[in-house]
Amino acid sequence: MEDSAKKYLEDIQTGLKSLGDGLEAKAKEFESDSEGALKNLNEAIGKISSRIGGVLQQNLDEAELQAHLGAMEARQDWDELKAQVQKATDELQASAQGKLDAAELQAHLGYMDAVDRFTEKRQEWEKEYEEKVKPQFESAMATMKDEIEGFLKSLSS
Repeated sequence: MEDSAKKYLEDIQTGLKSLGDGLEAKAKEFESDSEGALKNLNEAIGKISSRIGGVLQQNLDEAELQAHLGAMEARQDWDELKAQVQKATDELQASAQGKLDAAELQAHLGYMDAVDRFTEKRQEWEKEYEEKVKPQFESAMATMKDEIEGFLKSLSS
């Protein structure tokens, strides 16, 4: 029995050695496979990272382009609005200046009309004075002079 136990132990040792050798081979194979898988994984991550970077850069470039185009469009709209406001201001100023000139002309014409009417009235008043008031005044003065002289004579006598 000792021989059979010894044989049994030897068989177990041989089996364990064979199993150890097989595990070692499998570990080396796994290590080799995992290195390849890790390399493939790193390559895939690199490609994904590159694609993501490209997509992000493309999106960034598109956003910059859209911002630039938006700014150009806003500038163009501003320039158009500015031109419209300037045109309206110029038209308003021209209209206001025209109305101011017309009002100034009307005021001057009114003044000249007033001067003409006053001159006509003055001539009428001078004529009326010469024809009516002056003779009455001179007559009244002469009558007054006569009465004063008569009164003074009556006081002296």
